[in-house]
Amino acid sequence: MCSKPVGQYNACIDAGECTIPDPERLCNLGVADRDDHPMNCLNWFQATAFAAWAGGRLPSEAEWEFAARSGGRNQPHPWGDDAATCDRAVMSDPEAGGHACGTNATWRVCSRTAGDSTHGICDLLGNVGEWVADWHGPYGDSPADGSARWEQHDSQQRALRGGGWRDRAATMQSTLRNRFEPHDVDDDLGFRVARSVPDEHGIDWVDFEGGQFMMGSDEGAPDEVRVGLVEVPDFEMSRSEVTVNQYAACVRAGACVAPAAGGLCNWETSGREYHPMNCVDWTQATAFSQWAGGRLPSEAEWEYAARSHGQDQEFPWGDAAPSCERAVMDEGLGDGCGRDGAKPVCSKPAGHTAQGLCDTAGNLREWVADWYGPYAEAPADGSARTEQGGSMTRVTRGGGWAETRGSVRAALRAQRAPNFRDDRTGFRVAR
Repeated sequence: MCSKPVGQYNACIDAGECTIPDPERLCNLGVADRDDHPMNCLNWFQATAFAAWAGGRLPSEAEWEFAARSGGRNQPHPWGDDAATCDRAVMSDPEAGGHACGTNATWRVCSRTAGDSTHGICDLLGNVGEWVADWHGPYGDSPADGSARWEQHDSQQRALRGGGWRDRAATMQSTLRNRFEPHDVDDDLGFRVARSVPDEHGIDWVDFEGGQFMMGSDEGAPDEVRVGLVEVPDFEMSRSEVTVNQYAACVRAGACVAPAAGGLCNWETSGREYHPMNCVDWTQATAFSQWAGGRLPSEAEWEYAARSHGQDQEFPWGDAAPSCERAVMDEGLGDGCGRDGAKPVCSKPAGHTAQGLCDTAGNLREWVADWYGPYAEAPADGSARTEQGGSMTRVTRGGGWAETRGSVRAALRAQRAPNFRDDRTGFRVAR
């Protein structure tokens, strides 16, 4: 988990995946000799976009505090119990000249090694406060497994941790919490990036406890009409769509065939390592899934996960209208939120399910295991429809980067020939 200086954010801008923050007061972007200062003056959405481009995510509140307390130790600061001073943190101290230890601006990252945690993580207190992934709310509503609080409930603000260069010693505490509107910016506000420890194939698995749910919709297309409760057993699903990096490892291992390249395909395109793997057909998606120790999800598993454990809601995040803050789609600004293509996986955390599954609406449509057919002929136990019958097509779920509101619904179904490949279709893995 590392903080992000200006030079790294500039690289994301150059790649076209990050936007330039609005200038305000003492912002570091564009200022000479500030490339090694923390990136400030950006909102929560800009921080999450960089994290996704870098192959990570914003840390959860629990992860942040666990790190800031040097592995969850019972101590108030990353360094221990000694008081916060300008020897340990870039902070406000009248005896050292005032804000930012007398400079009234940020310092370069990791300039206070005496304040590092025992794991060597720097600036957890001081310099800039840091966006985390969670909606702000009482700890009683937070997950007990250390993951981010993805369910918004009544909150309109995102959580912040750590103190900035204007904060005094009394607020330099690892347990200190703050909150801002997601679009807010400030010159003492920044972020750092975390990532989950994946398995040997690079997959970050999310557990889903099984249950019953009413699959489909009575308000959508005829092939979505509900026919009764479906029972889904326990399963796991990859947090994100399979990325170019992950698929490349399978190709190198000789277990996968290289996908199509060129155009808007992400394969063999520089800077797309953490973009979703598109331009693959059903057989290629299945081969990767087996190599990774899994399989393609069934239709029922996919929809159960995309509706946050089978909740009666239209989208992964609830019933609020989809937008480019929640999904890579066509909101009226053009395909791919004006980018005409896919974006890095998990770049829209506001659109995650309650369990943290990302991009089940938008970015890419996703292959599932089933042959296409009416729900009346599908298994009631949540397994895939493996009997072909008279079908010649496989099912895809979710909406891609060129879809509008009606096509990013969790209940939406589509069908494609198994050998179909395009730049709007990818997959994720289950087991």
